[in-house]
Amino acid sequence: MNNYRLVSAVQVDAEGFPLRLPIPSMENTGGFLVPTPNGTTYNYSPIDILVTGLEAYKLGEEITNLPQFFDKHRRMYTMLLVHLTVLNTQTGQLLYRSVADYKYYIKLDNKEDLLKALRRNAPLTFKWE
Repeated sequence: MNNYRLVSAVQVDAEGFPLRLPIPSMENTGGFLVPTPNGTTYNYSPIDILVTGLEAYKLGEEITNLPQFFDKHRRMYTMLLVHLTVLNTQTGQLLYRSVADYKYYIKLDNKEDLLKALRRNAPLTFKWE
């Protein structure tokens, strides 16, 4: 059983971001699945879109392939700006940190269950180098 659950993430209107992404598939979404009445379907993670959209806007680049953009820009400045709230279901503790802080915390304390919970919600953002 996983002891962590994402409870809050910042949402934005991605219309202003320089994104020209293809129809979502397993390969170009990092495997992010969304439940629908007819089962599950692949879609882009809102967290992945937020992190890359802000970075691409800052760099003046247009994104056409999300996984390639993450591979090219592993240490994005915007990972310091995007914050997530995670609940530790075992202790009831709420964690509020930036994406960069979560990555550091996971590596420092080998928090595989936290990584699993965050990867389920942002597979490309929490893909390890």
